[in-house]
Amino acid sequence: MSGLLSQFQIHCLTSSEKTLYWNCAGMRTSAWWTFDREGKDEMCRKAIAGLIQSTGKALDRFMDSRCAYHGPPIPAPQGLSETLWLDRPGRGTPQEDEAYHLSKWQNQFYGMTDNECVTTSTLIAMNMMDDYACAASGAGADLPDRDIETFTRALDEGGVLAWLRYRLPSPLGFMLPKQHAPQMLKDYAATLLARYGLAFEVEFSSGNTVQDLLDALQGGTITLLHGMTDQDVLRLVDGRPALNPPGFIGGMPHTVVLVGYDPGAQAWLLNDPGHPYRNPPVAGEIPAIRRRPHPEFIAWWGRGGLAHAGFSMTATRIQAGQ
Repeated sequence: MSGLLSQFQIHCLTSSEKTLYWNCAGMRTSAWWTFDREGKDEMCRKAIAGLIQSTGKALDRFMDSRCAYHGPPIPAPQGLSETLWLDRPGRGTPQEDEAYHLSKWQNQFYGMTDNECVTTSTLIAMNMMDDYACAASGAGADLPDRDIETFTRALDEGGVLAWLRYRLPSPLGFMLPKQHAPQMLKDYAATLLARYGLAFEVEFSSGNTVQDLLDALQGGTITLLHGMTDQDVLRLVDGRPALNPPGFIGGMPHTVVLVGYDPGAQAWLLNDPGHPYRNPPVAGEIPAIRRRPHPEFIAWWGRGGLAHAGFSMTATRIQAGQ
């Protein structure tokens, strides 16, 4: 550190001058060490932040290599001249088709937690199963639809059996798409069989194709689609990197109900309990069919992860011959 006296120079000072000198030298030395430590700390923080970010990007690339669809391009369906809506018992005009599906929409954020997309889509499917059973059996008026708030509260109060079989309780509060949702639909199918004498079959599967979706629409199959939105393993919180749990399972899982396909817009029509997205929900929210462009839809539906593999769906249909 420059500016300090030699030992000979210090020896020549008076006692009072020596005292003043050492006080000043001590202050300068303290300031130098403070600057040095803070500078090193800042360099260390930047180095650690850079290491974390580069590790996060490497993990993102790894998850993308394992979870995203990397096969050949999947073209949009061809040969359709008008919107294909889900075929169902008692269906009417295309306008009535859209109105029917809008009447079935429910906002997932009225459930007991923010994680109720699978639960809400499953409930929409169950309400549709009621309609199918009433129309196919000639039983008359449809049963009133159940709402997601009442449904999730009953599941929370159902005890350990309901938690293991159908849905993790609040505060987690979500159904697993591969395990819980098919089981709930199968058990509800047994209820409808006892009530109407009409049997449904329920099947979860992965690795499906666009043709499978068209067949489901034309065959009247109630179809839950399970997809994932890509998310990074790290996100910035107050300017600092923080772990983002969905990134470590392949992305943010989401489940919707397939209701149609629009060939003019090359868009898949979905009854999406998270669309419009409002959390907390807005009273009197006007529902809308989500129209997801084909390339975006394939990237979402084709992405797999811990929750399920790519191109997954749960199909519920009336058994053949009834």
